[in-house]
Formats: sequence, C-alpha cells, structure tokens
Amino acid sequence: MRAIRQHASGGPEEPRPEKAPDPHPPGAAVATVGTGRTTLAILELASPVSGDVVLVTAAAGGIGTLLPQAA
Repeated sequence: MRAIRQHASGGPEEPRPEKAPDPHPPGAAVATVGTGRTTLAILELASPVSGDVVLVTAAAGGIGTLLPQAA
C-alpha cells in the first residue's frame, strides 16, 4: 500500500522522495573540470590515431584515469 499525505488544500498529495545528500563536494567537481581540460589538451598535442600505442604511467590520478578512457 502506498503512503499518501493530505495536502493543505484537502486533496491527496503523492509522497516526495527525500533528496539524497551530494557525495561530492563542490571542490571535487571543479578539480574534475580542470583535470578533464588538461587531459583533452594532452590528447590534442599528442594527436594519437587509431593503431597508436599509448603508454600511461601512474594511471591512478585524475589525468591517468581519464587518458586511457579517451585514448
């Protein structure tokens, strides 16, 4: 059975889902944008084409995570 609340005007109101807290602080979003732009700049300068071998050392950080996905 669904829970239905009574609206102030007297009509039924559907229950609204609670908003989940944002797990990412605003600083993380800004860092991701900067990392993404840097990754795209590296790819533009390197200009890899199909069949090229791309070696990414230390792929644990932001750029190292994005480069293999984009290359």
